[in-house]
Amino acid sequence: MKVYLIRHARTRDAEDLLTQRHVTPIVIDSETLDKVEQAKNKIGEVDVVFCSPLQRARETADLVFGKGNYKVLDFIKEYGTPKEIIGKPRKFATDFWEVKHKKDKMDINWTPAGGESFASVADRVERLYQFLLKEKKTKKHQKIAIVGHGTFFRHFLLRVADVPWTKYPQLIFDVLRKLKWDNLQVVEVEI
Repeated sequence: MKVYLIRHARTRDAEDLLTQRHVTPIVIDSETLDKVEQAKNKIGEVDVVFCSPLQRARETADLVFGKGNYKVLDFIKEYGTPKEIIGKPRKFATDFWEVKHKKDKMDINWTPAGGESFASVADRVERLYQFLLKEKKTKKHQKIAIVGHGTFFRHFLLRVADVPWTKYPQLIFDVLRKLKWDNLQVVEVEI
């Protein structure tokens, strides 16, 4: 079964170099519309589309697949961003992770105030993985698109690669975070 992971379109927060909130609209400009067409061309027809419940993902799914032509799955939302950094400049967020909580962030069970632990994200990723395995077993859908978020998808790729979830923090911060995953970029995965 082919699964197409589509990162949501660029948002107003990203354009302003702010750490994203859960409710933030996408930017619809010529660059976004060009990328929508590129995504459509790469994916082609799919059997079903699943989407994060967050506004930026739903707006992106509307653009790529048509208004409301998707099913929302609440467990594929982005990681719970710590309250302390929401809406703050990227420099502030970088200092939060790289200075203030450099050691904490490597503990899979550490939960920042208002945020989410790696263990919690891994649980949601596992839900998606098991959900997709059931979809595959039914043979109802052979091509699935999922519109969601870069960080969540990075975690998901680790699960697909069968990496033990205890290694997620190290790999996310040292390797996967450095991999560029542009807005509206499509990554194809075989399940």
